[in-house]
Amino acid sequence: MKDNLNCVNDYNVSSLKTIALGGEPISTATWMWYYTAVGRRNCLLIDTYGQTELGGFALSPWPGSKLKPGVCAKPFLGVEPIIVNEKGEILQESGVQGLLCFRHPFPAMGREIIGGSFKNKYFSSFPGKYFTGDWAYRDMDGDYQIVGRKDDIVRIKGVWIQIPEIESSIVGKSNNIENASYIGLSSEPSATTDACVVVEVRKSVPESQQKSKKFYRDILESVKSSIINNAGEHALPRFVLVRKRHSVLQYTYHVLMEMLRRCHLLQQYLIAQRVKMIVSHCPVILKANNNEVL
Repeated sequence: MKDNLNCVNDYNVSSLKTIALGGEPISTATWMWYYTAVGRRNCLLIDTYGQTELGGFALSPWPGSKLKPGVCAKPFLGVEPIIVNEKGEILQESGVQGLLCFRHPFPAMGREIIGGSFKNKYFSSFPGKYFTGDWAYRDMDGDYQIVGRKDDIVRIKGVWIQIPEIESSIVGKSNNIENASYIGLSSEPSATTDACVVVEVRKSVPESQQKSKKFYRDILESVKSSIINNAGEHALPRFVLVRKRHSVLQYTYHVLMEMLRRCHLLQQYLIAQRVKMIVSHCPVILKANNNEVL
């Protein structure tokens, strides 16, 4: 979205009538970009919601219904969505946010998953209900909007933070950042939660530019500004890790993230220093509280 529109403008899209979206939920801004830049305000934009385990989409705009940016609208035939609170109690009213479940199975839904129990994974959280793992909002018209994964919301200094919104704002603000991950860090002794941010530098950034400390200070300032504007100062991370190249093994990256999630805050800084010595090209470490590049 933040790049030029050559990917669209170089082609004749006059015959395009329908754009269908599936998989990950999209933000209102992304919906509007597809509608205006790709569809030229002439296309029907269908934002559906489904899961592999469901065998297809479960929520989708109906023909003739009013399209709403970022909203996947009504349940499909045979699908009965409900919103529950964290105790599993059904929330009947409109204009409410909670956990998205389905009251009954439907024909396309899977019966088993390889290497695990389908029943334990999806039906054990709230007995008698299929739990999608997602937060959702049901508006006053009864339309559904996916807010994010339940595990994509973390509690930072007593406030619930929606991770996808922060990550989108970080990427959208800087031309030098390709991807961003906002990660909650548990500190069991004090029963509080802190955070770190991992960003990946765009491959188009020259290597010579990446050798400058100013470059990383600018990244840090961009990350902090995005988080403050989106969620407030309480959501600022303890430190920022910068992945300099895409060639870093994803396995190593995920192992690092799991270490950071599980470790006490007093140990995390030391782990990050050690990772800097072990993992080639990653990470550059930035302390968010004093803009220090380590």
